[in-house]
Amino acid sequence: MSVPLSVRKNIRDAQPKCDEALQKINDATGKEGWTCEVDWPTVVPQLSDSDKNRIGTIYFDDAMEYLARNLVRTCKIETSKEAISEATNNNKIVIRPNAKLKSNWTVAFANGDIVVEHLPNISSVSTLEYMDLVALVPTEGLPLSVRLNLENNNKRKDEELEIIGTATGHEEWIIEADFDSIIPKLAKSDQDRIGNIYYDDALCYLARNIKRTLQNETIKEAFNEATNEHKITFQLNDKIAQPWTISIKDGGLIIQHKVAISSISTLEYFDLPTIIPSPGLPIPVRVNIESHKKQHDENIETINTATGVEDWTTEIDFDTIVPQLEKSEALRIGAIYYDDALCYIARNIKRNCANETTKEAFLEGVQDHKIIIRLNPKIKSPWTVKIENNCLVLEHLKAISSVSTLEYFDLPSIIPSPGGLPLTVRLNIEANKKSYDDNMEIIHTATGSEEFIVEIPFDTIVPQLAPSEANRIGNLMYDDALCYLARNLKRVLADESVKEAFLEAVSEKKVIINIINDAKAPNWSMKFKDGALHILGKKEMNSISQIEYLDTIGLMPVPGVLSLEAKLNIAKNQERKAEELEKVAKATGNEYLLDDSVWEDIYPKIEPSDQKRIGNLVIDDALCYLTRNIVRRCADEMVKEAFDEITSARTIVFKLDKDPKSKQKEAWIIEFKDGVVVCTGKAMASLSTLEYFDFEKLL
Repeated sequence: MSVPLSVRKNIRDAQPKCDEALQKINDATGKEGWTCEVDWPTVVPQLSDSDKNRIGTIYFDDAMEYLARNLVRTCKIETSKEAISEATNNNKIVIRPNAKLKSNWTVAFANGDIVVEHLPNISSVSTLEYMDLVALVPTEGLPLSVRLNLENNNKRKDEELEIIGTATGHEEWIIEADFDSIIPKLAKSDQDRIGNIYYDDALCYLARNIKRTLQNETIKEAFNEATNEHKITFQLNDKIAQPWTISIKDGGLIIQHKVAISSISTLEYFDLPTIIPSPGLPIPVRVNIESHKKQHDENIETINTATGVEDWTTEIDFDTIVPQLEKSEALRIGAIYYDDALCYIARNIKRNCANETTKEAFLEGVQDHKIIIRLNPKIKSPWTVKIENNCLVLEHLKAISSVSTLEYFDLPSIIPSPGGLPLTVRLNIEANKKSYDDNMEIIHTATGSEEFIVEIPFDTIVPQLAPSEANRIGNLMYDDALCYLARNLKRVLADESVKEAFLEAVSEKKVIINIINDAKAPNWSMKFKDGALHILGKKEMNSISQIEYLDTIGLMPVPGVLSLEAKLNIAKNQERKAEELEKVAKATGNEYLLDDSVWEDIYPKIEPSDQKRIGNLVIDDALCYLTRNIVRRCADEMVKEAFDEITSARTIVFKLDKDPKSKQKEAWIIEFKDGVVVCTGKAMASLSTLEYFDFEKLL
């Protein structure tokens, strides 16, 4: 079919524009002789009437111009230019309609030509200017878009490798990747930006990681030793668990990722030290230990200062310990040992060694000035402390916990102590020295003598006690026993007569507190022996407060037959005696005496309970009843006169007749012998009968 004249004319008029576009393409591709081929008789009939009459304009003015602009821009990149040149060895552009297209315009490289096709209903010619020619150019090996993306990111690759080179101290780092194998497996979107993914993202995050991690010299040294090929290889591995992993193999760094690329930033915080091979301890463990060396030194300095010794050291067999620990604990063993355990034991030592006694014993027990930390799965608590072979040994279970217990571990309890007494006992005794001094001051004041001392044979007492009592023996003896004794003496010795007798009984001015091994003995007892006051308690140390109310007066030895209590009771009744004798004197007109022999006669013959109150019995009771009898009967002058004659000795005597053969039937009788009024009783009972005994019949 022939082409209408109007169409041919439009084609002719647009030809110059086509020539201009072809020249631009010649210049862009570096090849001359580019032509545009259109089969007009075939093309024109397929077009609408409106497009037919301006087909020259559409093809040459528009389509060729937009295509030329696209080629000019694309060929500015040498790789693109070379690829297009290779794909267009015919230097020809073919334009034609194609009713089967899904888009308005397409471009293809086919058989050495550039084939431009469009739908018969022409529109959107300008899309030719921005169509991605690179993606359409056929090339051997990698797609041109991939090659271009890699090239576009070469500068970034070099920058990141420089960062890695600076961080490692080796400038010759290289990148390897089997793109021919990797690219076909990736999504198209990832293919076209593989350079960005590998160089701008992955390598960037890796470089940051290496730069940060290798600031530690230990890690840097191990890393360089493990990556001596200075090579980074990217690999695709869809079997890995995470989106990205890093490993070290054959002297190189292997970066692997899944087919579906994501989470590239995880490379920045991937734990590099965990993959670095290291003889002995893993690198992360070594780094953790080294990173806490400062805390180690600070805590050792605390111990140096506390003990006054500057050469303290630590001994830890990490090679043996670390493999037995859980990974989480192994990776922070430096923090656990140096920042925690050593810190807490340093605080413990500082606190305890503030006491000079503890400090002295501690240094004698730990003469090597060494702290050993080790694992012991057989101990019963999370941590224990002991002294072994002149070293301080800290032991812990495999599952490390409760490190803080080291701060309050009872250090004195494990320190060997010269002199018999355990250090804890000595410390408790020393801690209660003020209580001792305070109570001794009370005793000195009560006795009126500063010479009084207290002796406590701790060396023999402590071994007999339970540990709970032994460790607080200072409290028990100084704060309790001595306190209650001081109260006792203060109360009892307020009476000058008692004080005088006490000082005679305790002529050595000594108090001895000791243990008595007698199951039948009371919890606490008192006795006076060899010029000293002995306070005796059972080893259970119960009811110490009983000491305050021990019968000091009743137990106190005094010269003669009478006890001190008896003498005090007699003295207490002297005023009453005088009153009763005064009544007798008024009734009889004569003064009478109470014969002192009464006391030594009666005292041995009465019960202990009555002995304490002999003064009351004889004076307040017996003499009182006798006085009433005399006063009443002597009111009669004849009786008075007869009584006066028969009692010429003016003496009154009370006595007991305990002779079982005695013929006396009455409880008490009154007799007159050698001018003496003699009152005889069978017992210190029924004393009131003296008031009514009829002595007139004896006058």
